[in-house]
Amino acid sequence: MELMEHCNTLKAKVINRKEHFAELMKFIENETEYLTTPASTRYHLCRERGLLEHSANVT
Repeated sequence: MELMEHCNTLKAKVINRKEHFAELMKFIENETEYLTTPASTRYHLCRERGLLEHSANVT
């Protein structure tokens, strides 16, 4: 499954505080570089979207 599709599937599972979560995700996706930044500068998932991939794996 493509990474963004997987993340959207995970986000859709949020039930409690859904509105608050949506506001947080709107900020993260539009005001930060979270979606494109690497998880590390030298090691684990040090590539574009590495932090997003790491977060999805942890979730």
